[in-house]
Amino acid sequence: MAAFPLRQNRINTDLELKVRLKENSQDKILKGEVSATVINISKGGACLVLPQILIDRTHLFFSTLRSDAHTTHTLVLEASREAELELEFPIYAKSIWMDSNPHDSRVVFKVGIQFLAKQKELYESLKKIKR
Repeated sequence: MAAFPLRQNRINTDLELKVRLKENSQDKILKGEVSATVINISKGGACLVLPQILIDRTHLFFSTLRSDAHTTHTLVLEASREAELELEFPIYAKSIWMDSNPHDSRVVFKVGIQFLAKQKELYESLKKIKR
């Protein structure tokens, strides 16, 4: 028996997306967005690289972290270049983990996310357009 679960296979990518926040109590998209790059995706989620962690003064990691009725916001992922993709947008997700560290010689935030629906379809679609 392994002490830790085995890490799922990942597809490395450089898919560019826009990230917005939806306020759950009012079902309303907040003003502002941040660009993000999906650097890998697995059957369990994805890793985003973001240049900033606040949108409209709301922390996009902590506000989307909890998975119960206390979650205040949901991540909304939108395509930057919709014509290239066979994915249906927007995609809703919640955050799982966060780290800040250098990536491509700049300090960025890495956020692990879990998609709220369509994970299998997303994974299969991204396998087709692997970069």
